[in-house]
Amino acid sequence: MVEQAVFTTGGTVQAGSGTYLTRKADSELLKLCREGAFAYVLTTRQMGKSSLMIRTAERLIAEGTRVALIDLTALGTILSPEQWYLGLLEEVCHQLELEIDLAQWWRERARMGSAYRMFTFFSEVLLARVQERLVLFVDEIDSTRGLGFTDDFFAAIRALYNARAGRESLRRLSVVLLGVATPSDLIQSAVRTPFNLGHRVDLSDFTYEEVLPLGAGLRVPEEQARQVLRWVMEWTGGHPYLTQRLCREMARDGARATKEDVDRAVARLFLGEQSFKDNNLQFARDMLRRDDWAPDVGDVLRAYRQVLLERTVKDEEHSPIKAHLKLAGVVRREGDALVVRNRIYQAVFNEQWVREHLPFSWRRFAQRLALPLVVLGFALLVPATVLLWRRAAEAEANAKATEATRREALFALEETRRLLRLETEERRAESEKYLQVQASAEEAFRQVKIAAGEHDQRELALAKLNELQLLHQSQMTAERARCDRAMAERDAALADAGVKQGEGERQLQASREDLQNARKDLQACSQRAEAAGSLLQQTYRRLAYPRTPEAHLTELAEKRDRLVAFIKAPSYVTLSVTPCDSRLAVDAYQLNDLARSAVVVGLSGGYTDTATASALNLPGGASAVADAARSGVALHAIQGQKGKYFVSYLDRSLFRAELLDLDKSGQTLDLTAEPSGRTPRCP
Repeated sequence: MVEQAVFTTGGTVQAGSGTYLTRKADSELLKLCREGAFAYVLTTRQMGKSSLMIRTAERLIAEGTRVALIDLTALGTILSPEQWYLGLLEEVCHQLELEIDLAQWWRERARMGSAYRMFTFFSEVLLARVQERLVLFVDEIDSTRGLGFTDDFFAAIRALYNARAGRESLRRLSVVLLGVATPSDLIQSAVRTPFNLGHRVDLSDFTYEEVLPLGAGLRVPEEQARQVLRWVMEWTGGHPYLTQRLCREMARDGARATKEDVDRAVARLFLGEQSFKDNNLQFARDMLRRDDWAPDVGDVLRAYRQVLLERTVKDEEHSPIKAHLKLAGVVRREGDALVVRNRIYQAVFNEQWVREHLPFSWRRFAQRLALPLVVLGFALLVPATVLLWRRAAEAEANAKATEATRREALFALEETRRLLRLETEERRAESEKYLQVQASAEEAFRQVKIAAGEHDQRELALAKLNELQLLHQSQMTAERARCDRAMAERDAALADAGVKQGEGERQLQASREDLQNARKDLQACSQRAEAAGSLLQQTYRRLAYPRTPEAHLTELAEKRDRLVAFIKAPSYVTLSVTPCDSRLAVDAYQLNDLARSAVVVGLSGGYTDTATASALNLPGGASAVADAARSGVALHAIQGQKGKYFVSYLDRSLFRAELLDLDKSGQTLDLTAEPSGRTPRCP
């Protein structure tokens, strides 16, 4: 039972309570984990990867670092992506003793992809619950290559590493990947960036000094044990599994510990029938000869044979063939070249074995027959070559003639195309000119239509202007006649005033004042006439130049309003007589004077809601008086051709309605009305 406590030939050293042998990789990996770095240990099988992982984890836990050891083979392979990722997170929570309803958390984020949910769990949940430094060891990563969806898993690990730049908490997380793979095997998709992060930890074979602790299990004296270990190392080269297996076999032999005993043990374990039962050798056989494992079995075996024959074969990191040989474990790197890993592999996988398993290659067979076939063909084909040369010369001459003919045809074709292109361009230019002429004609026609419409509008405006001029002239004639009559009446009043003595002086003074007022009124009428003429001239000038219909109508409306205001301008004074009866508050003499000075006298009074008016026939002319009680609105119409004056009464609403119609129609309001035929009387 001593060997069971010392030697380990399967599983981890810690699981079998064996002796752990320390190597350079132990300190390297521990240092990287302490620094929070990402690392990977990728090498062949049975090199002590899992034992190294457990040993490093134990030392980290002793220092206060939280650790989770994930064996991907325990998750299974016949799983959906969600089952695989959820199982991985469950294992992490279980090892870290986190009380999280992971299934509920996972369902709440069902809209996310599985890899992104894992990234979110690590960055937002896991590191929030674990405040210490955390190291995740992911073992047996080569078991993911057949799943088809784990490219996302390694891409998520790379995302965790890259996110450290923006999230300080992620610097407390380290990930260590272990397995039989190369970095290029982790992400196999050609459209994704290869897995190229973290620090590589090389797990090398044991040196003689490193295996000395195994001497305690050989059951021989120390010096003899050291010698036995040297003989063992000659065969195994320090390979961890082969060394432990051979030492355990030697420990069973007891006192037999000679070099021949070691050789016989090697033959019995690895070179005879037992070799087919050895897992390590079987793995190497499969890696070398199985088509589904090797990238190309023929190239792999030929490359191995070159190394086996001790020819210099340089190691190339990006060569899939040489990387496969190293993963198979049969070769290792020394300097920049590859050598067979140890004598056991060299004896098992010798040149004869390579020849037996090397697949037939038609390509190499053709390469070997190439030289004889060339010599035979040269001897047989020389005469034929001369004949063929002559025929080739004739064919070349024919080809030149054909080429000349073809060139002429191509030239003719190009010339025809050029002429067609020119003709097409000319037709296109003519078509464009026609379209331009058509567009110009349409534009001219449109301008003519617009000009015709503007001409009709100008003609209509001029006709209206002529009507306004005639109306103004008639108004001016009537105004001048009224002024003449007023002057005559004032002259008569002055003559009568000379007869009267006392009253005459006062009346004369009043007549002079009235005459002065009349002159002022006449002067005001002249000024208004000049203003109206100037307005008409401005209107005519503006009508002479085309304007937009809106501006033209606006201008006409303004001119019309000023003309109507001019015609309706008051030139009278209203005198109130209250209460209303048949007598006047002023005598006839005063009324006569007022009538001569063209002053209209209004009589107001009567009922509060009834408009009353009186038609007065005064000496020197007739006057029309209108009054609208309380409202103060009176409309006066004077017709002076026959010396007759009429009065019409309109209530305020009707008067405003007519003014509104005047504004809308643009016509002048006829202010002449028929007499009512009756005179309102006071009660």
